[in-house]
Amino acid sequence: MAISFNEVPVVEDAEARKQRIKDALQENIRQVVRHLYPKAVLSKRDARIGDAMGSRGQSMSIALTPGEAGQWIDHATNERGDVLTLIERALHLNSFADVLTEAEAIIGGKPTERQIVRQAVMESHTPEEKPSVIDTVEHIYRSKEGRRIATVYRDTLSNGKKTFRVHRSSDSTYAAPDPRPLYRLPDLSSADQIVLCEGEKCADALNSIGIVATTAMFGSNTQLTKIDWSPLAGKAIMLWPDNDEPGHAYMDRVKPVLETLGCSVKRIIIPPDKPKGWDAADAASSGEDIRALIEQAGASKRRLPIMSVADLAHMKPPEWLIDELLVEKGMSSLFAPSETFKSFIALDMALSIASGYDWRGRSTLCGPVVYLIGEGVSGWPSRVFAWLANRGDNEHPDFWTIPTSIALTDREDADALIDAIRSVCEQPLMVVIDTLARNFGEGDENSTQDMNAFVSAIDHVRTELGTHVMLVHHTGKDVEKGGRGSSVLRAALDTEMQVSRPDPEGFTITFKVTKQKDIDKAQPIHFEMRRVEALHPVTKETVTSLVPVLTEVVAEAAAKLSSSDKEVLEFVKSAVRSTKEVAAHFALTERGARKKLRKIEETGQISSNDVEGALFWRFIGVRNRAELDSEG
Repeated sequence: MAISFNEVPVVEDAEARKQRIKDALQENIRQVVRHLYPKAVLSKRDARIGDAMGSRGQSMSIALTPGEAGQWIDHATNERGDVLTLIERALHLNSFADVLTEAEAIIGGKPTERQIVRQAVMESHTPEEKPSVIDTVEHIYRSKEGRRIATVYRDTLSNGKKTFRVHRSSDSTYAAPDPRPLYRLPDLSSADQIVLCEGEKCADALNSIGIVATTAMFGSNTQLTKIDWSPLAGKAIMLWPDNDEPGHAYMDRVKPVLETLGCSVKRIIIPPDKPKGWDAADAASSGEDIRALIEQAGASKRRLPIMSVADLAHMKPPEWLIDELLVEKGMSSLFAPSETFKSFIALDMALSIASGYDWRGRSTLCGPVVYLIGEGVSGWPSRVFAWLANRGDNEHPDFWTIPTSIALTDREDADALIDAIRSVCEQPLMVVIDTLARNFGEGDENSTQDMNAFVSAIDHVRTELGTHVMLVHHTGKDVEKGGRGSSVLRAALDTEMQVSRPDPEGFTITFKVTKQKDIDKAQPIHFEMRRVEALHPVTKETVTSLVPVLTEVVAEAAAKLSSSDKEVLEFVKSAVRSTKEVAAHFALTERGARKKLRKIEETGQISSNDVEGALFWRFIGVRNRAELDSEG
């Protein structure tokens, strides 16, 4: 890319140089963006990219319109800046002098070695090879008269995973019919007793030995309200779950639906020696006496445990993961609207536990933590390294991330999560699911049945791993009503927490507990997000992110500033400023402007760079005075 210039003076002061470069960048902003971010999506008004590092996605916008050209905002972190700070972030620069040098190279169409290497890396990314289908089994859903309604294709892929497709016959499209029929419908009308199992394979196996059986489309992940259950009305139904948590939870959901249709409902008792996942197809293939199992289910009665007061006295009291906040092996939720830094608070808790630090004055258990990142993966290394740097910790804590979202209501995905965690630690103290929406799977958060299935999946993870699960969750349109979706979720929680951001443009947030079982709710805690720099342990480049700091630390710095000082601080926050620029904006002498800027610099919120004898100032966040003193 080359941007032409009119002749400029050979001798030019630093302020004029900065303004000339900035004007040229803004005038040619589309070429600049394409140069920095080859994979950005450009529209008439703005460009979209994952973040300032160039990650894929659309969380960050860069204005392309005159007057605003180059102004950017990362909607995931609410960080923002001008075209010069954009170049600083994109190229990982550490000084303003380097920013101007790199910007001039862009303008002149002579990219530096740093730019050439970066573009080569960004353009060399190739998508992973798509797995191929190595086997397909089809299951046909028919009407009572035998007419084909839909076909379910279950594909086995070359990577070992299984997927399914539903082809609707009425319009020859790949979509489920509405309503969804039961499987093997022509066989059901004349049968008085029917086995309801999970999956077409199980139903086929039972029917092959003369036992009438059916299943619902999508098995344990089905949405009950979309199934036409009416063909089972008034019949004796035997529920045969797969031998795992999702299977039993599915049958728990189905039972009341069938009872409202006048069905007599019993459940097959799985023999205790059967392995996890054992199902009706396994029973049929191994020669199990299936009819005896069915007869036993018809005659069985459920036995409930019963405890005396003496038994209660011997129950072990709960142990706190974070003292009087999060209970060990429990379930919690941290909810807030978008752009309120809730993930930063969740990470703060997670890393405190993994590192063995107290969390805001509350003692913690120390042990492994696994964090499931459903969005904004590219920004997480900087977040973690900045948190560790803020603690002055060079040791790597027992902290693991899973950089993808999954469908937790899908049994295979839930088990894959458990297997992945067990590959690095047998029993983590906490697993964080961020966010609920990105890891919910098929279904509706507002549906009681679907949320029951999700909570059952979380219980499965907690039980299998012996861990606490924290959910990072969104609010609905009405923030006052709490976390989004069915009330089933809140009822299942041991602890519910909320993060709020009073000023959408500010960096102050409030943490409070909105539900706490058995003890009083903790008092609200106030944080301010501060910008922290850290050294990347591999690239040795400086990375920057936000870290929550108690407002007592922030107040120490802010108390030193007058109202006019704060106005200057806000001016510097918006973009890199020279002393001369600050003086002109506030009608001060350069000496007066420099005095104010030095005062703000003493609080650790801005830093200065000398470029050819001129001082340029940039916002770096709030830092504890003691930390600054310790740095000499």
